[in-house]
Amino acid sequence: LLAIVGAPWCRGVVVLGGGVLGVGAALLWTAQGRLMLEYSDGTDQGRLFAIFWALFNCSSVVGGLLTFFYFSHHSEEAPVSLYL
Repeated sequence: LLAIVGAPWCRGVVVLGGGVLGVGAALLWTAQGRLMLEYSDGTDQGRLFAIFWALFNCSSVVGGLLTFFYFSHHSEEAPVSLYL
């Protein structure tokens, strides 16, 4: 919505928001990895990471399939705002 408004400060808000989200995501991913290693006794670190990575990627696959099947039943043209 801010990009559509076109005010001169909108671009800065979008860049600042992206930076804040990037730093927050980095902190959460680091904390998640640390917590996962803390739960391990040292012999099953690889297995715990593999389970996490499998669940993480399965959520992407399921989300993509849901989106595909939802939009495959609609034959009308999509508005441009759907892609923005």
